[in-house]
Amino acid sequence: MELNIPIDVADAIQTWLNANGVHACAEPLPRDLAGELPITLVQPIGGQRSSVILDRHAVRLYTWAETQADAIDECGRAMATLCAAAGESIGGVPCYRVDASALPYPAHDTAHPDIPRAATTADVYARATTTND
Repeated sequence: MELNIPIDVADAIQTWLNANGVHACAEPLPRDLAGELPITLVQPIGGQRSSVILDRHAVRLYTWAETQADAIDECGRAMATLCAAAGESIGGVPCYRVDASALPYPAHDTAHPDIPRAATTADVYARATTTND
């Protein structure tokens, strides 16, 4: 039986971002968050299967930085870098399209109240991984 399995989108995106100059991670966050600034967390927030082999992954990018302005700027840079993945390969599969669904905005973090954070969201259209099981 052939199965079409969604990619690990958080890992695929953080790998893409790191390879293209954005310091990024998938969960969990580094323990010493302040020592890693600026840093962007890739968090999957759902999505849908658009066709038999195409998945729309909804993701949120959280970016922490020294100042709120830096967090907004770096979050925008992360979003632009993610959008540049359209037409490329992420996680070993084609990435067909990336739609920014929210531009960067301030996003207070109660777990790290002294470190400014910004957030943005995107929809990433990528091919599912096909396997025979």
